[in-house]
Amino acid sequence: MSIKPDPEPDAWRVVTAHRNREAVARVRLGQQGLETYLPLLRRWPRPPVGSDVGPLFPGYVFVRAARAHFHQIIRTLRVTDGPWRGLVAILDRRVSARERVLVLLDILQRQTRVELPEAWVRLA
Repeated sequence: MSIKPDPEPDAWRVVTAHRNREAVARVRLGQQGLETYLPLLRRWPRPPVGSDVGPLFPGYVFVRAARAHFHQIIRTLRVTDGPWRGLVAILDRRVSARERVLVLLDILQRQTRVELPEAWVRLA
């Protein structure tokens, strides 16, 4: 059995972040030793609240990393119950008030956001 090498070992990839928390995500990724890029844009006219400088792509941070290192960046979960049992998902966020999680699943070659009971997933 041979392992197929990643064709783009250190390619730029996109990671989702919470809106208005992109800078925090960038710092945390940098603390893990990963190269990041967060393009900023000056807004005109200046918004009545907040900074006049914000991300060009709200909710996203660019990371230069090999696909094999994405386990450092993205929390992956395995679905252990329900109709999606056996699939690997990416944790989007917890909905703690309802003991549920929002995850991203690859369904029909698209990432689809799905809400599942937290008891149905485990860290991969």
